[in-house]
Amino acid sequence: MKKALLLLLLGISACLCAAPVPELGLSPVLPRRITVGTKPVLEMVKEGKVNFEIVVPPDAAPSVKFAGKEAAELLGKAFGAKLEVKKKASGKVPALILGSPACAAKLGVGVKKLDRDGFVIKSLPGGKGVLIIGRDDPKADAKVLMSEHATLYGVYDFLERFAGMRFYMPGDFGTIIPKRKEWSLPEIDIYDRPDFSERRYSTATKNMGGLWKKEYNTLNRLRHRYQTRRIGGPHGLREMGYGVRFGKTHPEYFALKSNGKRAIDMNFSGTKGWDDSHLCFSSGIVDEIATDVISYLKGEPASVRGVIDRRTRKVGWFSIFPPGGKFFALTPNDGVLKCTCPNCKPALRQGTPQQQTDHMWRFYRAVAQKVKESGVKGYLCLGAHYSYWTEIPSEDNFPDNILLSFATRGPWSELNEKHQLDAVTKLKTWNSKVNAKLRLWTYPGKYYGEFPGIPTATPHYASSFLKRVKPWIFGCYFESYTDYIFFDYLEFYVYGKILWDPDTDVDKIIDEHNALMYGPAAPQVKEFFNSIERNWMKIAGHSVNTPLGPKTVYPSEMKVWNTIYTDEEVKRISALFDEGEKRAANTPEFLKKLKILRREMWEPLLKARESYASVDKAVARWTAVMAEAAQAPVIDGKLDDPAWKKAEVLTLIPAHGRPAKVRTTVRTLRDKDFYYFGFECEDPGALETGNRPHDSKDLWKDSGVEVFLAPDGSRKRCYQVMVNASGSTADLINTEGTRDWSWNSGVKARTVITPGKGWTAEIKIPRSSMVKASPAGMPANFTRRHNPPKQKPQTYVWGPFLSRKNDDLIRFGTLTFTPPAEKNLVKDGDFAGEPDAKHRKRFGEWYWNGTGDFPTTTEYLAAGKYAVVLDSARFTKKENACSVRYNFKFKPDTEYELRFCMKLENVKNFEPKYSGFYVRMDDMCRHQKFPHKTAACFTGTTPWTPAVFRFRTAKEVVPGRNPRFAFVLGRASGKVWVDHVQLFEIEPTKAVEK
Repeated sequence: MKKALLLLLLGISACLCAAPVPELGLSPVLPRRITVGTKPVLEMVKEGKVNFEIVVPPDAAPSVKFAGKEAAELLGKAFGAKLEVKKKASGKVPALILGSPACAAKLGVGVKKLDRDGFVIKSLPGGKGVLIIGRDDPKADAKVLMSEHATLYGVYDFLERFAGMRFYMPGDFGTIIPKRKEWSLPEIDIYDRPDFSERRYSTATKNMGGLWKKEYNTLNRLRHRYQTRRIGGPHGLREMGYGVRFGKTHPEYFALKSNGKRAIDMNFSGTKGWDDSHLCFSSGIVDEIATDVISYLKGEPASVRGVIDRRTRKVGWFSIFPPGGKFFALTPNDGVLKCTCPNCKPALRQGTPQQQTDHMWRFYRAVAQKVKESGVKGYLCLGAHYSYWTEIPSEDNFPDNILLSFATRGPWSELNEKHQLDAVTKLKTWNSKVNAKLRLWTYPGKYYGEFPGIPTATPHYASSFLKRVKPWIFGCYFESYTDYIFFDYLEFYVYGKILWDPDTDVDKIIDEHNALMYGPAAPQVKEFFNSIERNWMKIAGHSVNTPLGPKTVYPSEMKVWNTIYTDEEVKRISALFDEGEKRAANTPEFLKKLKILRREMWEPLLKARESYASVDKAVARWTAVMAEAAQAPVIDGKLDDPAWKKAEVLTLIPAHGRPAKVRTTVRTLRDKDFYYFGFECEDPGALETGNRPHDSKDLWKDSGVEVFLAPDGSRKRCYQVMVNASGSTADLINTEGTRDWSWNSGVKARTVITPGKGWTAEIKIPRSSMVKASPAGMPANFTRRHNPPKQKPQTYVWGPFLSRKNDDLIRFGTLTFTPPAEKNLVKDGDFAGEPDAKHRKRFGEWYWNGTGDFPTTTEYLAAGKYAVVLDSARFTKKENACSVRYNFKFKPDTEYELRFCMKLENVKNFEPKYSGFYVRMDDMCRHQKFPHKTAACFTGTTPWTPAVFRFRTAKEVVPGRNPRFAFVLGRASGKVWVDHVQLFEIEPTKAVEK
């Protein structure tokens, strides 16, 4: 037995002394070897007394010194002792020696010959201790993620494997450190390394929460053995400043747009300041790019080529091009424009998808070939099938310095066999095309505010996905953007395990997590996580068949809350926590964590469900009257017909809560044959527009407007008509995320542009082209795309509830064909008039109590021409508050309902009671408060939110009292916007029903 073990150890040592690993190698060279004895040979802790020391050589790399601190701190907590890190082993007790090349050399371990991120954990002869070592950057700290620190990874593996520690999440909640009085180690000879060199996940989030601290991001990645080498970055060409460098001298380098202008950005005006130029891939830019790549791979400073760093606007390489790097990101901007120059247009504008693909790949091959011929070593990183070139290229002559990234939805397509087959088929084809493995870029994340509050963790599907694609890839990036980072804490842990070894048993590690974290409640927690995963896949795994193949689309919020997270399902999952808390009642440490899990991962969903119900009611009430025209307006784009003057004016507001830069209104009319729409679009700048053929797929990019109509009222299908400022049109049908461009509405549109002021549009759509509308009306939305010069385009929509996309039918308002039965008792609740010129603190029937004039604003609106803003900077010194009030003669003993929209920004209360934003209602003899006087006022930051305050007035009437209601911001800091104020008298029968 001893002889066999000796031969095995000698075999491992021989492997570890093999030829050096190529610096650019992307796949492991040495085999994984795990040899652990069955008997204890080193007594490290006896009866609570620590009998070992931690040793880090004085000349060790910074990351090794950090590894020593981590080992000392974590093991100290395990044994209830304060451990110090020594510079030299005493020889009196076993030593954990970290990152010592000298010690490794005595054991025959050639550290430089190990795989990147690979490490050795090896028992020292004669019971002297254990060596942990890997390749380490001699200068970089461990917090520099893109630097080698394999010894640290070996330490974390050692702590997990032999001390029972688990690193689910930094901090007390997610770090498991078993307390021990006894600790012994067996004979150890381990060499471990990752199967993938690319091991990434995203921690991008809108909400860090209270448990997750910013510094956790790096520590969590280190403990999960995150990748240590930057292998290219996304959209590298936009970081090279080509617009600034060549916009004036070589305009032919840039894409020729359909309006005859070149897509040149000389001011870094793209999102986050990137270069928003688009290139002509038939021009001499190919030589400039190749020369840039060669210069970078040679290690030359950016000054050699005059490259501009967009962050500093000075000469320098952007962060995705670190010094000494051997990977150059060659992918162009998002939303790549199709050049219309004579050399590009035949393929890109008039050619087939295959011709578009071949055109682009001729450019990429040309750049790669020039770099290869220069003799400089390195990889050119780019997307395998990106933007409009999605076909496999016809030619096969790919230079071997091209490194491809393959984009796929990944785990969230696991339920769709056709998606799986399509992705794997393309992956295999690309693999054979370039005779190399690819890196994966997957998208299991929320990117556009989808379903806030709903957890998305799908660890089982991430595992099954990686196992399927493992033969054809060298790594994977999970772009797991989330609205709340706690949702993904367990998934981050799983990502770390399966990206290191895709054959990891995920069920085993999750069951272990449940037991270690939640003890007696483990069965309930297991079902909770399984339910979360199962339900999210019902949401994200939904797909429909299209002429181009299956397409994944999200269901409506209505479907999510009515068919997935139903009342019954919510009650069932809540009951799991109730049962778990009963089982953990006698184990405080487990009960505490279970309550945290409930608070951080389940209650956000319950709040989202409540919010949906509230907004759903508000959406149902978001209506406008589409009046019948006595005489049809003439469609000439002028909006001067008498009929328009009687039409209700609807205001469009910026989507996603952004401030308004211009005013946009729309009027609607109808007769028995047509629907009519009149838009007024303020715009002092130049318009991004031009004449396009009908149904141009690029029409949406122009300055333009859109009409969305759902006559059948089902909120599953809508008709969409687009008109740009030049009068070009397009029409299509949206059905649950799929687009049918074959529909021909027969739309007629005319526009008038007034330079320096804006433009108007009149649109006439035949009713016969659509299904018959309900006599009550139809769901509708209107949008406007504003393209300010050298700024990011802005989308305007009808109503404050569209949170995801313009065609989100569930959030459409309703055009009614008859006046509403309810009568708003507030005059000018949308603030559509003008402030009183004589009485500066009045706006119609509204009164301002604060410093300065009446606080109207056009920056943030919900409806109408203005909103009011309550600002703590305008408090009166006497009251330490400000308010807008409305005098109203309430009836005694009558029920009313006050509805309004509010938006809060950084509202912080100074004291618990009557501090923040609230509504005060004074009737004939008393006052009431909303929220109720026993509840806290509104604070924090919120987007436009509907609010409803129902109250009953007093029976008693005090003579001379002035009834009113008021919106108040008091004893707090911050701002509150109020708009769309409505007051209704509730009929007695309805009051009883309520």
